[in-house]
Amino acid sequence: MKTYEELKDFLKSKTKLRMSHVYKPVFLLTLLEKKGHATKQDIAESFALRDSDLVKHYKTNVVHQMPGKRLIRDGLVEKTKDGYKLTEAFDALTDSQLAEVKRL
Repeated sequence: MKTYEELKDFLKSKTKLRMSHVYKPVFLLTLLEKKGHATKQDIAESFALRDSDLVKHYKTNVVHQMPGKRLIRDGLVEKTKDGYKLTEAFDALTDSQLAEVKRL
């Protein structure tokens, strides 16, 4: 489980967030904006920015294969029946902490 400071360090770290493009930050931001739980569809839509052909591609091929597995491994998200949710570490964050994390 990550603390607030560990989460900030993770998000600031260029090596931890050296990702396939912008997937990890968009993935986490979507979960934060959806109050901790987002479906694969929600995450795919965030990736594709309303491009319906890309939404299908991301939902099927990207969401779990790339950032999903790694964010689970990193202890930031958990898989649910229809998507993903933030781990309990995010439950304790204040509104100002959430706002700061979103800005990172």
